[in-house]
Amino acid sequence: MAEDIPHLIGKFELTSPEHYDAYLGAVGMGLAQRSLAVSAAPVDEFTATATGYRLRVRTALRTIIQEFELGVGFGWKNEAELDAKTTFTGSGDQGLVEVDLLDGGGAITVLWTPAPQGMTKVFSFGGATFTCAYKRIG
Repeated sequence: MAEDIPHLIGKFELTSPEHYDAYLGAVGMGLAQRSLAVSAAPVDEFTATATGYRLRVRTALRTIIQEFELGVGFGWKNEAELDAKTTFTGSGDQGLVEVDLLDGGGAITVLWTPAPQGMTKVFSFGGATFTCAYKRIG
């Protein structure tokens, strides 16, 4: 499985929190909760499993773990704490695409793209785009 998204296997730490804060605000998260989420230094970790991948989004406040197969939809509460039906797709150097169809209507698209020292994570929601940089830490 790791051959599908080889450059994203590992740990990545958020280095541009201002864009992450703007994204969380756009999807309706309150100021106090956003401040805690941003200051908690999110780390995204991708590992390969026997049938797909495991995504662990870890902060000092909480950890979200999701196992998934590319192209197979599932229900979960995403990192913005919104209930969604989510599908991941992607391959090779192009990165990974996550589409969250929100229970209340609307959609969030997240694109993880390998970068020289880590990755970029681009959130799209409601016509707005928020780009966050992450550095590889493992």
